[in-house]
Amino acid sequence: MGEITSISWTDATWNPWTGCQKVSPGCDGCYAEHLMERRFGRVEWGPHGERRQAAKRSFRLPYRLDRKAAKRGERPFVFPLSLGDIFDNRAPEPLRRAVFDVMRATPNLLYLALTKRPGNIIPMAEAAGGLPPNVALGTSCEDQVRFDQRMPQLVEAQGALGSAFLFVSIEPFLSEIDASRHIDQLQWIITGGPTDQGPYKAPPLNPRWAVQLRDQAAAAGVAFHHKQNGEWLPAEDAKRLGVKGSETVHPWKWGPAMVRVGRRQAGRLLEGRIYDARPEAARLAA
Repeated sequence: MGEITSISWTDATWNPWTGCQKVSPGCDGCYAEHLMERRFGRVEWGPHGERRQAAKRSFRLPYRLDRKAAKRGERPFVFPLSLGDIFDNRAPEPLRRAVFDVMRATPNLLYLALTKRPGNIIPMAEAAGGLPPNVALGTSCEDQVRFDQRMPQLVEAQGALGSAFLFVSIEPFLSEIDASRHIDQLQWIITGGPTDQGPYKAPPLNPRWAVQLRDQAAAAGVAFHHKQNGEWLPAEDAKRLGVKGSETVHPWKWGPAMVRVGRRQAGRLLEGRIYDARPEAARLAA
């Protein structure tokens, strides 16, 4: 677990195992694969790769964080499997059951179960003894096709199992998404532009796509969180901020010219503002 994390929408991460495989275009620039396979060589990615279990001491860390949260009267968010997928088909069922047992035993933490495989949630959660009440269910969608495929499965899982709340992470944000068909069933929308990962060079995020989702969320009373712009900024923003880029493109017929400035300089501002919202505390009661 990372008690300090750079992921803006969670307070901590916990990786009881490492490893995954690609299932859609949003996986092409997977940071976890680049970090754990290409840079560190710790685990082989892919359908025939391993799912490497963390050391036993890793399973003690959520208890420590739970005690701290109880003492402070807080309920921090914990992202389990930032280096994998909690509903991965190749993850051993006994290991997932052990993870769920830890979740139940640490009620002062709110676990963000984010998956690209929402169709697996119901059978895998039931096999693991049922979904713990302090788990929020989320799915990651990079485009309209994946949003339309995965959101009904997420909603079905909520109806069958219940959860603290439902959320969607649109990261990496690869094309325009209209969330209106399911916006009333969500409590949280997260967006984020793609970033470079080794040989993978991220395309620009059109800020209009993020603004559209921000506005849909606001109209429906849904919390909105914009994690990052990715590697690019609109040319006019880069000029206003005095940021120099390495490349300029015009990727959309009616969209803005975009300048590659790097992730740090691109930052998190959306129309001059940071969006950091989380679901209301009243919705998180176990």
